[in-house]
Amino acid sequence: MNITPEQARQSLDTIDEAEASLQKVFERQSGRIVLGWGIAYFFGPLAAHFLGNSGFLILHLLLLGAIGVTVYESSRKAIASGPGTQYFGAAWGVLYGFGAIWFIILSPWGWSEVNDATFQVISKQMWGYGVTLAMFAYTLMGLWMDRIYLWIGLSVTATVLIGQFLLSEWYWLWCAGTNGGIMLLGAFILLRRARRK
Repeated sequence: MNITPEQARQSLDTIDEAEASLQKVFERQSGRIVLGWGIAYFFGPLAAHFLGNSGFLILHLLLLGAIGVTVYESSRKAIASGPGTQYFGAAWGVLYGFGAIWFIILSPWGWSEVNDATFQVISKQMWGYGVTLAMFAYTLMGLWMDRIYLWIGLSVTATVLIGQFLLSEWYWLWCAGTNGGIMLLGAFILLRRARRK
C-alpha cells in the first residue's frame, strides 16, 4: 500500500488536531480545578482575617469543596482512558487523606485551653502546612505536564513562607491576595488557553 504525500500530510494534520483538542479539554478541566482552589485560597483566608476564629468554619468548608472538585474532576470526568487513568482522582484523595492524618497528628487536642493568640499561630502554621502540601503536588505535576503548574506550586509556596515568617499581622490578607491570587491567575491562564485552541 502506497501512501501519497497528501495522504500523509492529512494524517499528520488529523493527529495534530486530535492532540490540540485533547490539550484544550485538559486545560479546561485543569482550569476548573485550579479555579476551585483559587476561590478557596482567596475567600478562606479572608474569612479567617475578618471573622476571626469563627471564620475558620468557612475556610474549612471552602477547602472541602475544593478537594471535592479536584477528586470529582480528576476521576469521574477523566479526559483519558486506559490502565491507571481512573486512579488519578484517587491519587489526589490519597494525598489529602495523608494530609488530614498529619493534620490530626500535628493539631493540639486541648483546644478549650488554647487562647486566641495561640490559636492564630497554630492556624497559620496549619494553613502553611496544607498549602505547601498541595503545592508540592503542583510542583511535581509541573515537572512532567506543563510548566504553569511548576510556577504555581513554587510561587504559592514562596508566598506562604514569606507570609509565615515576615507578615504575622497581615498573614491572612497576604495569603488571600497571593495564594488565592496566584491560583486564580493560573485558572484564568488555563481557561483562556483552552478557549483559544
